Amino acid sequence: MIWQLHAGLRRAAAVWVIVLASTCLGACAPSGGQGIAIGHKHKATYSFGHWVGPLEGARFLSFGQVTDSTFAERVLIVTPNGAAVVLSSLSNAPTGTRRDRIAVGVGDWWLEVRNTADLEMERLDEFYDELWRIKRWRWCLESSDGARVESDSLEGLIEALRSRGRLDAVRNAAPKDVAEARPFLYAITGPDGDYGEFMLPVLVLAHLFGEEVKTDTSWKSVTEHFGKQLIVRNTEAIRFMAGFHSVVAEQPLGEFDAERALAMPSTIEGIRRAREYRKRHPVDAPLEKLDRALQRLRAGLSPWG
Repeated sequence: MIWQLHAGLRRAAAVWVIVLASTCLGACAPSGGQGIAIGHKHKATYSFGHWVGPLEGARFLSFGQVTDSTFAERVLIVTPNGAAVVLSSLSNAPTGTRRDRIAVGVGDWWLEVRNTADLEMERLDEFYDELWRIKRWRWCLESSDGARVESDSLEGLIEALRSRGRLDAVRNAAPKDVAEARPFLYAITGPDGDYGEFMLPVLVLAHLFGEEVKTDTSWKSVTEHFGKQLIVRNTEAIRFMAGFHSVVAEQPLGEFDAERALAMPSTIEGIRRAREYRKRHPVDAPLEKLDRALQRLRAGLSPWG
């Protein structure tokens, strides 16, 4: 897979998406967010390649970045019909929030899905482990044309657009080349696709057009170049990236940067609350073990994990 260094987190992120679609800081505690950043592990990668499939011409440049509490990905795609599409994702465990956006590489159009869980954890891996305990999600859909709706379900977002008379406007705002590239986007972002973790905004796009997202496994990604950083060195990848005017080479993740999110006041406060909670409820404490077992039983799962 494209992002081998953090394949486990990518799988966890994809599981999160699939679950959604179907239903004083201690040693790191300064006055601001810089100390949190220093106290966290940071890793980043990029990969450049193409897809082998029914049609030719599909290429990608993928970026990934992870800290102990946040996880960001962005992939720049040229579809077989020539559409330049940017898929972005940011997971933030201390705020219990995930943002997913589909945008164009040239122009101002974008569509974003944001969901917030009834769960806040300091560590991202611990958050993924606790996903099954979440009872309530809060959903928000925003678009570049000014539409903004909220609901307690994905389907509710579409119904909210329809009830406000904005469904046609949001659908028609999608650029023609992106609309024409829908089958390819569905193919690579379905549950079994190479980019299943980006399914949510594409799923909303499908709902706008009255369609379903179905993975086409005949499309396979092939990585040509891989780097353990966000600075692109490969000449061909640099030329490819230059065609995406909405992405800045010096900051390829833009507002979806995992390190920038780590220093946000909401994340800092979330880490503080998560640490205080864990002091009161240690993971290995007997009551915590019993609570976890009961929660898993209520969810129809084995109490032993």
